[in-house]
Amino acid sequence: MPETKDSAGAVADKNWAEMDFHEDDFKDLTTSPEPNLMADLSEFATLKDEISMEEQAVKDKKAICLDLEAKIYDLMESQDIQKISVGGRTLYRKIDTYASVKDVEKGYKWLKANDFGDLFKETINARTLTAAIKDFVEEGGVVDDSINITIKRRIGMRKS
Repeated sequence: MPETKDSAGAVADKNWAEMDFHEDDFKDLTTSPEPNLMADLSEFATLKDEISMEEQAVKDKKAICLDLEAKIYDLMESQDIQKISVGGRTLYRKIDTYASVKDVEKGYKWLKANDFGDLFKETINARTLTAAIKDFVEEGGVVDDSINITIKRRIGMRKS
């Protein structure tokens, strides 16, 4: 691996796989990436861009639906309509209730005192566990086989 210096001036190994290359970087070299690699990279980047645009379009449509839902609910309520059939679908008013604990200590104490203790289960936040295990392994720790570790090999992408 090529030798580079980190921000403190110490010699650090540079992983070529993590370096940012552009097709133009290879014009003066006698070897260049395989044409298939460049084509695959181009297709990958294009697909990622398309996915991003489609995800944004879905977000936009969901926002429009939320606005329409609120408007329709208000109209149905003002006209005292509980349900209505349109185009082979029955649309109806409903109210969903969601609860969460704001103050963990106080909330859990109240829930237990009011016979909701059976709702509690020991859980571990997956992202917190991942970060802690990653740091542990990087510092030379050996993870017990009771902990499942999955490695996903991915290609990152950002604007140049």
